[in-house]
Amino acid sequence: MRIPMNANPPAATPPLSASKTGCTRAAFLRRSAHGLGALALLSAGPLKSLAGPVASLPTTPEQSPVFDLREFIHWITAEFEPSVRLPGGAGRYARAPGETAPELYGVADMACILHTLGELRPSEQERTEWAAAFQLFQNPDTGWLIEKSPTHAPLHNTAFALAAMELLDLAPQHPVRMGPEYADGRGFLNTLNWRTAVYSESHKGAGIGSIYVLVPSLGTAGWFAEYFAACDSLFDPHNGLMGVDKPPGGDADQIGGTFH
Repeated sequence: MRIPMNANPPAATPPLSASKTGCTRAAFLRRSAHGLGALALLSAGPLKSLAGPVASLPTTPEQSPVFDLREFIHWITAEFEPSVRLPGGAGRYARAPGETAPELYGVADMACILHTLGELRPSEQERTEWAAAFQLFQNPDTGWLIEKSPTHAPLHNTAFALAAMELLDLAPQHPVRMGPEYADGRGFLNTLNWRTAVYSESHKGAGIGSIYVLVPSLGTAGWFAEYFAACDSLFDPHNGLMGVDKPPGGDADQIGGTFH
């Protein structure tokens, strides 16, 4: 899901200092990004070999390792993208190879992937076709975009689809409407299960925040202030992860939920 960059919460804690952690927060984020790149590379099953070294270790603390992902990118564009592309116009993608019907996460995922690789450059005709592909999933009564075969919460569906549409400068055909149960961001977050289902419930918590960012007419400064205050209150001071009554060392449920 796309992170709402224009609605950042007030910092709950000051940035970690280099004297206490060995690196600044910015350095930590850079290292995390490189680590995720390596994980993506190593977990790509179809890759057979790399033409050169996978990574070169830094020689000084200021240098970062370099990962060569060109073969992985080539596999995406030459093999994977064609394997999920369906006939009927641009934007029509199955969720997995072998499936024969467009699915919301196939369409939205591919828009994000192609944008990330710098390959999302549609003509006006193709933009129209992408819009039609997204429109297959919109409920005209609520404006929400929903999977045909449910795998995630509708709030997550809608938020992710809206974020992918933004990459194409597209707006949904029907206005997105939110019921009264979402008018109080803090109150809604407090209805979620932060004890035993942080991972699954976080899809809803992140979804509502992203929807309110992506549809500016829905949110107000007060709504976001309450929403982020509620988020801040859910971080466990023992481990820095979201969750209530969790082990001091955290658990996998918290890791997935905090990520979202």
